[in-house]
Amino acid sequence: VFFDLVDPARVDALEADCDALLAGIPSVRTYASGRHFDVGRDNVDGDYDLFLLVGFDDRAGYDAYLVHPRHVELVERWGAELGPLRIHDAWTGSR
Repeated sequence: VFFDLVDPARVDALEADCDALLAGIPSVRTYASGRHFDVGRDNVDGDYDLFLLVGFDDRAGYDAYLVHPRHVELVERWGAELGPLRIHDAWTGSR
């Protein structure tokens, strides 16, 4: 997920909430949050305020995450402060 905030100065608060609420959800196996790392490459998209990487063992874990009360709380708490989200779902398991 790539977040754009209405007020980019609130990125520390969003990252703290994401880290506190999402990382410990039982179905989450991989979790990282961060910001653009500018190394001077013009072809790298840095047009976002915060990114999240959240990994799961399987589709059931992903589905459980979406409805988990802490994920729902984060969405409700921050929804009005977010611009358009860019969400990229990918699967690395066997096909």
